[in-house]
Amino acid sequence: MTVPYTTLNLSWWETLSGSTRRTSGVVVTAVILLHTAAGFSFACEKTTTKSPPSAEAAPWPGPIPWEETKPWLVPVPWSEPAPWWSPNPPTNYFDTIEKTVVETHSMLEQNILRQTIRFDNFFGTVKPENNRTTQYNIRWRNSLRIGHGGTFNLGSSLQANFALTKISERLHLFITGENDPGLTTRSLPEDPGNPGFDRTSPTAHFANTELRYELIQKPSLNLFVGTGVRLALPFEVFARSRVQYRKKLGELALMRVGETFFVKNTDYFGETTEVSLERLLNEGTLLHWAGVATASKEINGLEWGSELSLTRQLSSKAALTFKGGIYGNTTASSQIQNYLLLARYRRNFLKPWLYYELEPQLSWPSDPIGIQHTRFDVTFRLEIVFQGTTANEKRPRGIK
Repeated sequence: MTVPYTTLNLSWWETLSGSTRRTSGVVVTAVILLHTAAGFSFACEKTTTKSPPSAEAAPWPGPIPWEETKPWLVPVPWSEPAPWWSPNPPTNYFDTIEKTVVETHSMLEQNILRQTIRFDNFFGTVKPENNRTTQYNIRWRNSLRIGHGGTFNLGSSLQANFALTKISERLHLFITGENDPGLTTRSLPEDPGNPGFDRTSPTAHFANTELRYELIQKPSLNLFVGTGVRLALPFEVFARSRVQYRKKLGELALMRVGETFFVKNTDYFGETTEVSLERLLNEGTLLHWAGVATASKEINGLEWGSELSLTRQLSSKAALTFKGGIYGNTTASSQIQNYLLLARYRRNFLKPWLYYELEPQLSWPSDPIGIQHTRFDVTFRLEIVFQGTTANEKRPRGIK
């Protein structure tokens, strides 16, 4: 008869002695316990996965390793959406225009300076013991005048000064030009003794170049000689000499006196006398008077003018000027050719090299038969300044 596997045959246990029975029982019991534990462990590994203790479980003796706070992983508060998340803002049309204008102005300044240096290097030399600076300044004005009766006139003027220090520290090249066909009233020119100015026409239309060599350069005295060409057909060559004396009248007043002698190749001789007084009324307010007279064979008489102006600085970028003037010519049908009253507002805006002026004026010019008429004009000007400078540094020998 076969005994089932589950039936225990304990006959062999009874044949053992007491001590042996006790020892064997302990061993058998230990083996059974080890097998049982091992079987339970294997079964657990196959059916379940050990999970780490959670924060909601029993108190942990220390910080949870995998929940440790790392400073470099903590998000920093951001006041606005991160730039790498945000799309690029749309480009404004006016911003694009401004960028183009600034880049064009900078390119023109560099190109003009490069050509000035090339001209200076070609005609001049630099002594090793001297440092020379090549520089220039250009003022370009464009004007729109709304004249009497609603007429519109466009005008433009250019004034350029180039310091050619490699040729000579005292040598300057000046280029002056003006084309203002709508000008119907006379006023004092900015360079009264310039022979290239067309004095026989009531409109300002001229262009000339001039090389000036300064013989005396002092705070109180300036003397230069110059020669130039008027860019007109036929070409006119002229030469002149100008001396100006400055005298302080106390702490707040200044007087200037100038005399210019000039000659043209068309057998025209002449001279210009200038007198001006300036008085500082208070900080930012200047009172100025100027008188100019020119006698020339070209005009067969005396051309004169006198102006009184008051300038007030409103801010570091804006100023206001009130001016009154009277002008005449001894050869005209009327001794006084024009009376003038104007107000000019000038302001620097957007860029340091950009200015605009708004100028309403009231004048009483005389016609060819001597009758004076009242005119009211408003002029808007836009001025662009170009300037550049560079220092020609000395280089040690052996370095090219």
